[in-house]
Amino acid sequence: LVDGQYYWLDVRMDHAGYARTGSISHSYFLKSDTAAWARSHQWEQSYSDWLTENADSIARMTVKTAPWAKTSSWAEPYLQQAEAQGLISVCIYGTDMTQSMTRFEFASTVMRIYEAAGDADIQSAATLGIVNGTGNGSFSPRGLLTREQAVTMLGRAYALFRDVPADGAELPYSDAAQIADYARQPVALLTGLGVLSGSGDGMLHPQSKLTREQALKLAVELLAALNG
Repeated sequence: LVDGQYYWLDVRMDHAGYARTGSISHSYFLKSDTAAWARSHQWEQSYSDWLTENADSIARMTVKTAPWAKTSSWAEPYLQQAEAQGLISVCIYGTDMTQSMTRFEFASTVMRIYEAAGDADIQSAATLGIVNGTGNGSFSPRGLLTREQAVTMLGRAYALFRDVPADGAELPYSDAAQIADYARQPVALLTGLGVLSGSGDGMLHPQSKLTREQALKLAVELLAALNG
């Protein structure tokens, strides 16, 4: 999985002539599956399609580590729920959950919520309107996720299944003035649903980076709100 795109490798291809020549040519290294392969091989498209459609479950079967390498004690119950509900995207499976989450990782997590909430017609987060770019036509997939960005994506996901109240709810955070205009309505929505409650100091810290475990806690609680 590289930048959201799956690539399939045949790690044996350069070994095909080893028994005959005693050497490995590397002639297939980094070749495409089109012209370079078509001279002597046929691409089995149906199998390729099946692999792509089942990539997430295949990756989970082959991961030899636990669903997370490290997490905080407070987050473990939420991560256990996230794992049981299939919310841990393969791109963060087995990683350190105390680390900051990227925009791409969270978009993948939100799509897991979308699927778990009962819609198997998985398109893309952008097509569904869950994510927008960061300006100048860029999505910034490797950019680290802020709290207000995460809440905004979750609010858009919620709106795909439920009616969303009109704007106007008062935000109960002492730093509410720092919340970007685009995030104010989703923040009010998730606060009203009990999904979002701030940082324990009366503040939201909207521009702070969100860790993977914090993001998965939000994902678990949003799914509960959708199913409630």
